[in-house]
Amino acid sequence: YIGNLVWNKQDKKTKGKKYKDKKEWIRRENVFPKIIDKEIFYAVQERFERNRMNHAPKSVARPHILSGLLKCGLCGSNYIFQNTVRRRGEKVYAYNYYECSLRHKMGGKYCSNIILKAEPIEKKIISILLKKIYSEKNIKKVFELYKKEKMKEKKEEEKDKKLLEAQLKKVRKRINNILKAVEKGFRSDALKERLDALKKREESLVSELSKKNPVELNYSYAEIKSFSEMMQNVIPHLEAGKLNKILKLFIKKIVVYPDSCIVFYTFNFDNSILGPKSSDFLKNPSSAKIKIEGINTPSIISNKNICRGYNWCREMELNHRHVDFQSTALPTELSRHLS
Repeated sequence: YIGNLVWNKQDKKTKGKKYKDKKEWIRRENVFPKIIDKEIFYAVQERFERNRMNHAPKSVARPHILSGLLKCGLCGSNYIFQNTVRRRGEKVYAYNYYECSLRHKMGGKYCSNIILKAEPIEKKIISILLKKIYSEKNIKKVFELYKKEKMKEKKEEEKDKKLLEAQLKKVRKRINNILKAVEKGFRSDALKERLDALKKREESLVSELSKKNPVELNYSYAEIKSFSEMMQNVIPHLEAGKLNKILKLFIKKIVVYPDSCIVFYTFNFDNSILGPKSSDFLKNPSSAKIKIEGINTPSIISNKNICRGYNWCREMELNHRHVDFQSTALPTELSRHLS
Protein backbone atom coordinates (compact mmCIF):
# COMPACT_ATOMS: atom_id res chain seq x y z
CA TYR A 1 0.00 0.00 0.00
CA ILE A 2 2.86 2.44 0.78
CA GLY A 3 5.37 0.97 -1.73
CA ASN A 4 7.39 -1.24 0.66
CA LEU A 5 8.47 -4.85 0.05
CA VAL A 6 8.83 -7.26 3.00
CA TRP A 7 9.99 -10.87 2.81
CA ASN A 8 11.54 -13.61 4.98
CA LYS A 9 8.51 -13.31 7.27
CA GLN A 10 7.58 -16.99 7.57
CA ASP A 11 9.57 -19.82 9.16
CA LYS A 12 9.32 -22.61 6.55
CA LYS A 13 11.33 -25.11 8.63
CA THR A 14 8.50 -25.62 11.13
CA LYS A 15 5.16 -27.25 10.32
CA GLY A 16 2.26 -24.86 9.90
CA LYS A 17 2.18 -21.14 9.35
CA LYS A 18 4.57 -19.51 11.80
CA TYR A 19 6.02 -16.02 11.55
CA LYS A 20 9.60 -15.16 12.44
CA ASP A 21 10.55 -12.38 14.80
CA LYS A 22 10.12 -8.99 13.11
CA LYS A 23 13.82 -8.32 13.57
CA GLU A 24 14.55 -11.07 11.02
CA TRP A 25 12.21 -9.65 8.37
CA ILE A 26 13.88 -8.10 5.31
CA ARG A 27 12.30 -4.79 4.35
CA ARG A 28 12.88 -2.54 1.31
CA GLU A 29 11.14 0.80 1.09
CA ASN A 30 9.85 2.60 -2.03
CA VAL A 31 10.14 -0.51 -4.21
CA PHE A 32 6.64 0.00 -5.71
CA PRO A 33 4.53 3.11 -6.38
CA LYS A 34 2.54 3.80 -3.20
CA ILE A 35 -1.24 3.73 -3.27
CA ILE A 36 -1.90 5.74 -0.09
CA ASP A 37 0.08 8.12 2.12
CA LYS A 38 2.08 6.72 5.01
CA GLU A 39 0.19 8.89 7.53
CA ILE A 40 -3.15 7.36 6.49
CA PHE A 41 -1.73 3.82 6.40
CA TYR A 42 -0.26 3.98 9.91
CA ALA A 43 -3.40 5.69 11.28
CA VAL A 44 -5.49 2.78 9.94
CA GLN A 45 -3.05 0.21 11.40
CA GLU A 46 -3.31 1.94 14.77
CA ARG A 47 -7.13 1.75 14.57
CA PHE A 48 -6.94 -1.98 13.69
CA GLU A 49 -4.73 -2.65 16.72
CA ARG A 50 -6.99 -0.63 19.03
CA ASN A 51 -10.08 -2.50 17.82
CA ARG A 52 -8.31 -5.83 18.23
CA MET A 53 -7.44 -5.04 21.86
CA ASN A 54 -10.99 -3.89 22.65
CA HIS A 55 -12.79 -6.82 21.02
CA ALA A 56 -13.34 -9.92 23.15
CA PRO A 57 -13.89 -13.35 21.59
CA LYS A 58 -17.51 -14.21 20.74
CA SER A 59 -17.58 -17.29 22.97
CA VAL A 60 -15.39 -18.36 25.84
CA ALA A 61 -14.64 -21.98 26.64
CA ARG A 62 -14.72 -21.61 30.44
CA PRO A 63 -17.96 -22.58 32.22
CA HIS A 64 -20.55 -19.88 32.79
CA ILE A 65 -23.33 -19.71 35.36
CA LEU A 66 -26.00 -21.29 33.11
CA SER A 67 -23.70 -23.42 30.93
CA GLY A 68 -25.38 -26.71 29.93
CA LEU A 69 -28.75 -25.75 31.44
CA LEU A 70 -30.49 -23.60 28.82
CA LYS A 71 -32.32 -25.49 26.04
CA CYS A 72 -34.16 -23.99 23.08
CA GLY A 73 -37.88 -24.78 23.22
CA LEU A 74 -38.31 -24.28 19.48
CA CYS A 75 -35.53 -26.38 17.94
CA GLY A 76 -34.15 -28.33 20.93
CA SER A 77 -30.59 -26.97 20.62
CA ASN A 78 -28.47 -25.83 23.55
CA TYR A 79 -28.16 -22.16 24.37
CA ILE A 80 -24.55 -20.93 24.38
CA PHE A 81 -22.89 -17.99 26.11
CA GLN A 82 -21.77 -15.14 23.86
CA ASN A 83 -19.76 -12.01 24.50
CA THR A 84 -19.38 -9.04 22.21
CA VAL A 85 -17.83 -5.58 22.55
CA ARG A 86 -19.02 -2.37 20.94
CA ARG A 87 -17.19 0.92 20.79
CA ARG A 88 -19.02 4.23 20.86
CA GLY A 89 -16.62 7.12 20.65
CA GLU A 90 -14.09 6.70 23.44
CA LYS A 91 -16.31 4.34 25.46
CA VAL A 92 -16.22 0.54 25.16
CA TYR A 93 -19.36 -1.49 25.99
CA ALA A 94 -19.35 -5.25 26.66
CA TYR A 95 -22.51 -7.30 26.08
CA ASN A 96 -22.97 -10.81 27.54
CA TYR A 97 -25.87 -12.94 26.41
CA TYR A 98 -27.12 -16.50 25.79
CA GLU A 99 -28.22 -17.49 22.28
CA CYS A 100 -29.60 -20.64 20.65
CA SER A 101 -26.62 -22.42 19.08
CA LEU A 102 -28.59 -23.21 15.88
CA ARG A 103 -29.61 -19.58 15.47
CA HIS A 104 -26.03 -18.48 16.13
CA LYS A 105 -24.59 -20.84 13.50
CA MET A 106 -27.30 -20.80 10.81
CA GLY A 107 -29.22 -17.58 11.37
CA GLY A 108 -32.71 -16.48 12.41
CA LYS A 109 -34.51 -18.24 9.55
CA TYR A 110 -33.56 -21.64 11.03
CA CYS A 111 -34.52 -20.73 14.63
CA SER A 112 -36.26 -17.52 15.65
CA ASN A 113 -36.02 -17.97 19.42
CA ILE A 114 -35.00 -15.04 21.59
CA ILE A 115 -31.57 -13.98 22.80
CA LEU A 116 -31.34 -13.70 26.61
CA LYS A 117 -29.31 -11.04 28.39
CA ALA A 118 -26.86 -12.94 30.60
CA GLU A 119 -26.99 -10.94 33.83
CA PRO A 120 -30.80 -10.62 34.24
CA ILE A 121 -31.57 -14.30 33.47
CA GLU A 122 -28.73 -15.50 35.74
CA LYS A 123 -29.97 -13.32 38.61
CA LYS A 124 -33.57 -14.54 38.18
CA ILE A 125 -32.60 -18.24 38.14
CA ILE A 126 -30.32 -17.90 41.19
CA SER A 127 -32.97 -15.91 43.08
CA ILE A 128 -35.72 -18.49 42.40
CA LEU A 129 -33.49 -21.40 43.39
CA LEU A 130 -32.25 -19.79 46.61
CA LYS A 131 -35.82 -19.02 47.66
CA LYS A 132 -36.65 -22.70 47.22
CA ILE A 133 -33.52 -23.99 48.98
CA TYR A 134 -33.72 -21.54 51.88
CA SER A 135 -37.49 -21.48 52.26
CA GLU A 136 -39.01 -21.24 55.76
CA LYS A 137 -40.18 -24.84 55.43
CA ASN A 138 -36.71 -26.12 54.53
CA ILE A 139 -35.04 -24.17 57.34
CA LYS A 140 -37.48 -25.67 59.87
CA LYS A 141 -36.87 -29.12 58.40
CA VAL A 142 -33.10 -28.68 58.66
CA PHE A 143 -33.39 -27.48 62.27
CA GLU A 144 -35.55 -30.48 63.25
CA LEU A 145 -33.11 -32.89 61.57
CA TYR A 146 -30.23 -31.07 63.27
CA LYS A 147 -31.88 -31.61 66.67
CA LYS A 148 -32.43 -35.31 65.89
CA GLU A 149 -28.78 -35.71 64.94
CA LYS A 150 -27.70 -34.03 68.17
CA MET A 151 -30.02 -36.27 70.23
CA LYS A 152 -28.50 -39.30 68.51
CA GLU A 153 -24.99 -38.04 69.29
CA LYS A 154 -26.03 -37.44 72.90
CA LYS A 155 -27.30 -41.02 73.33
CA GLU A 156 -24.10 -42.43 71.78
CA GLU A 157 -21.96 -40.24 74.07
CA GLU A 158 -23.91 -41.36 77.14
CA LYS A 159 -23.55 -45.00 76.10
CA ASP A 160 -19.77 -44.60 75.63
CA LYS A 161 -19.49 -42.80 78.97
CA LYS A 162 -21.32 -45.60 80.84
CA LEU A 163 -19.07 -48.19 79.17
CA LEU A 164 -15.92 -46.32 80.24
CA GLU A 165 -17.24 -45.89 83.79
CA ALA A 166 -17.95 -49.65 84.03
CA GLN A 167 -14.42 -50.44 82.78
CA LEU A 168 -12.92 -47.97 85.26
CA LYS A 169 -14.88 -49.51 88.14
CA LYS A 170 -13.62 -52.98 87.17
CA VAL A 171 -9.98 -51.79 86.93
CA ARG A 172 -10.13 -50.05 90.30
CA LYS A 173 -11.59 -53.19 91.90
CA ARG A 174 -8.65 -55.23 90.54
CA ILE A 175 -6.17 -52.65 91.84
CA ASN A 176 -7.85 -52.81 95.24
CA ASN A 177 -7.61 -56.64 95.28
CA ILE A 178 -3.87 -56.50 94.50
CA LEU A 179 -3.29 -53.95 97.28
CA LYS A 180 -5.12 -56.22 99.76
CA ALA A 181 -2.91 -59.14 98.68
CA VAL A 182 0.21 -57.04 99.24
CA GLU A 183 -1.04 -56.10 102.73
CA LYS A 184 -1.39 -59.83 103.52
CA GLY A 185 2.24 -60.40 102.52
CA PHE A 186 1.92 -61.57 98.93
CA ARG A 187 4.74 -59.89 96.99
CA SER A 188 6.29 -60.74 93.63
CA ASP A 189 7.63 -59.05 90.49
CA ALA A 190 4.67 -60.36 88.49
CA LEU A 191 2.25 -58.82 90.97
CA LYS A 192 4.07 -55.46 90.80
CA GLU A 193 4.00 -55.46 86.97
CA ARG A 194 0.30 -56.27 87.03
CA LEU A 195 -0.36 -53.39 89.44
CA ASP A 196 1.61 -50.93 87.27
CA ALA A 197 -0.34 -52.01 84.16
CA LEU A 198 -3.70 -51.57 85.92
CA LYS A 199 -2.73 -48.08 87.17
CA LYS A 200 -1.80 -47.02 83.62
CA ARG A 201 -5.13 -48.35 82.39
CA GLU A 202 -6.89 -46.40 85.15
CA GLU A 203 -5.16 -43.17 84.10
CA SER A 204 -6.12 -43.78 80.46
CA LEU A 205 -9.79 -44.35 81.34
CA VAL A 206 -9.91 -41.25 83.57
CA SER A 207 -8.42 -39.18 80.73
CA GLU A 208 -10.99 -40.49 78.21
CA LEU A 209 -13.87 -39.75 80.62
CA SER A 210 -12.64 -36.18 81.14
CA LYS A 211 -12.94 -35.58 77.38
CA LYS A 212 -16.58 -36.67 77.31
CA ASN A 213 -18.37 -33.32 77.36
CA PRO A 214 -22.16 -33.17 77.31
CA VAL A 215 -23.64 -32.84 73.79
CA GLU A 216 -25.58 -29.59 73.37
CA LEU A 217 -27.29 -27.73 70.54
CA ASN A 218 -24.65 -25.36 69.19
CA TYR A 219 -27.13 -23.40 67.07
CA SER A 220 -30.61 -22.15 67.78
CA TYR A 221 -33.33 -21.91 65.15
CA ALA A 222 -32.81 -18.13 64.96
CA GLU A 223 -29.07 -18.59 64.36
CA ILE A 224 -29.65 -21.13 61.58
CA LYS A 225 -32.18 -18.82 59.95
CA SER A 226 -29.75 -15.90 60.20
CA PHE A 227 -27.00 -18.07 58.70
CA SER A 228 -29.26 -19.08 55.79
CA GLU A 229 -29.93 -15.40 55.04
CA MET A 230 -26.18 -14.77 55.00
CA MET A 231 -25.63 -17.70 52.60
CA GLN A 232 -28.27 -16.28 50.24
CA ASN A 233 -26.02 -13.23 49.90
CA VAL A 234 -22.79 -15.27 49.57
CA ILE A 235 -23.80 -17.92 46.99
CA PRO A 236 -24.63 -15.48 44.13
CA HIS A 237 -21.08 -14.12 44.33
CA LEU A 238 -19.34 -17.48 43.99
CA GLU A 239 -17.03 -18.13 41.02
CA ALA A 240 -19.08 -18.98 37.92
CA GLY A 241 -17.85 -22.59 37.69
CA LYS A 242 -18.77 -23.39 41.33
CA LEU A 243 -22.13 -21.68 40.99
CA ASN A 244 -22.84 -23.67 37.82
CA LYS A 245 -22.21 -26.95 39.72
CA ILE A 246 -24.67 -25.94 42.47
CA LEU A 247 -27.33 -25.02 39.91
CA LYS A 248 -26.90 -28.34 38.09
CA LEU A 249 -27.44 -30.23 41.35
CA PHE A 250 -30.92 -28.75 41.70
CA ILE A 251 -31.93 -27.85 38.11
CA LYS A 252 -32.40 -30.45 35.37
CA LYS A 253 -32.82 -27.94 32.53
CA ILE A 254 -34.25 -24.53 31.62
CA VAL A 255 -36.33 -24.57 28.43
CA VAL A 256 -36.43 -21.21 26.63
CA TYR A 257 -39.51 -20.11 24.65
CA PRO A 258 -40.14 -16.71 22.97
CA ASP A 259 -42.14 -15.35 25.91
CA SER A 260 -40.92 -17.36 28.91
CA CYS A 261 -38.39 -19.76 30.41
CA ILE A 262 -39.47 -22.94 32.20
CA VAL A 263 -37.22 -24.29 34.97
CA PHE A 264 -37.36 -28.07 35.53
CA TYR A 265 -35.88 -29.23 38.84
CA THR A 266 -34.05 -32.45 39.65
CA PHE A 267 -36.29 -33.11 42.68
CA ASN A 268 -39.43 -31.88 44.43
CA PHE A 269 -38.54 -29.17 46.95
CA ASP A 270 -41.86 -29.59 48.78
CA ASN A 271 -41.58 -33.36 49.40
CA SER A 272 -37.81 -33.97 49.30
CA ILE A 273 -35.98 -35.65 52.18
CA LEU A 274 -32.46 -34.49 52.99
CA GLY A 275 -29.69 -36.97 53.71
CA PRO A 276 -28.12 -37.99 57.05
CA LYS A 277 -25.89 -34.94 57.41
CA SER A 278 -28.69 -32.44 56.89
CA SER A 279 -27.14 -29.84 59.20
CA ASP A 280 -24.50 -29.26 56.49
CA PHE A 281 -27.19 -28.48 53.90
CA LEU A 282 -27.35 -24.75 54.64
CA LYS A 283 -23.57 -24.39 54.76
CA ASN A 284 -22.88 -26.26 51.54
CA PRO A 285 -25.95 -27.09 49.41
CA SER A 286 -23.89 -29.19 46.98
CA SER A 287 -23.05 -31.66 49.80
CA ALA A 288 -26.69 -32.63 50.47
CA LYS A 289 -27.94 -36.11 49.63
CA ILE A 290 -31.50 -35.91 48.41
CA LYS A 291 -34.19 -38.54 48.15
CA ILE A 292 -36.64 -37.72 45.35
CA GLU A 293 -40.35 -37.94 46.12
CA GLY A 294 -43.34 -36.81 44.02
CA ILE A 295 -43.53 -34.89 40.74
CA ASN A 296 -41.21 -31.95 40.19
CA THR A 297 -43.17 -28.70 39.83
CA PRO A 298 -41.46 -26.40 37.29
CA SER A 299 -41.09 -22.62 37.63
CA ILE A 300 -42.19 -20.33 34.80
CA ILE A 301 -40.28 -17.07 34.26
CA SER A 302 -41.45 -14.25 31.99
CA ASN A 303 -38.82 -13.13 29.48
CA LYS A 304 -39.84 -9.49 29.75
CA ASN A 305 -36.80 -7.28 30.40
CA ILE A 306 -34.35 -10.22 30.24
CA CYS A 307 -34.16 -10.69 26.46
CA ARG A 308 -32.70 -8.49 23.76
CA GLY A 309 -35.44 -6.69 21.82
CA TYR A 310 -38.43 -8.05 23.79
CA ASN A 311 -41.08 -6.05 21.85
CA TRP A 312 -39.65 -7.29 18.56
CA CYS A 313 -39.84 -10.85 19.91
CA ARG A 314 -43.52 -10.37 20.76
CA GLU A 315 -44.24 -9.26 17.18
CA MET A 316 -42.35 -12.24 15.77
CA GLU A 317 -44.67 -14.58 17.71
CA LEU A 318 -47.44 -13.83 15.21
CA ASN A 319 -45.42 -15.56 12.49
CA HIS A 320 -43.65 -18.22 14.55
CA ARG A 321 -44.53 -20.86 17.10
CA HIS A 322 -46.11 -19.33 20.17
CA VAL A 323 -46.41 -21.12 23.51
CA ASP A 324 -49.87 -20.64 25.00
CA PHE A 325 -49.98 -22.25 28.43
CA GLN A 326 -53.78 -22.59 28.25
CA SER A 327 -53.94 -24.13 24.77
CA THR A 328 -54.03 -27.77 23.69
CA ALA A 329 -50.79 -27.13 21.79
CA LEU A 330 -48.90 -27.12 25.08
CA PRO A 331 -45.67 -29.17 24.79
CA THR A 332 -46.20 -32.76 25.99
CA GLU A 333 -43.40 -32.57 28.56
CA LEU A 334 -44.77 -29.37 30.13
CA SER A 335 -48.35 -30.68 30.11
CA ARG A 336 -47.19 -33.72 32.08
CA HIS A 337 -45.58 -31.54 34.76
CA LEU A 338 -48.40 -29.01 35.07
CA SER A 339 -51.29 -31.49 35.00
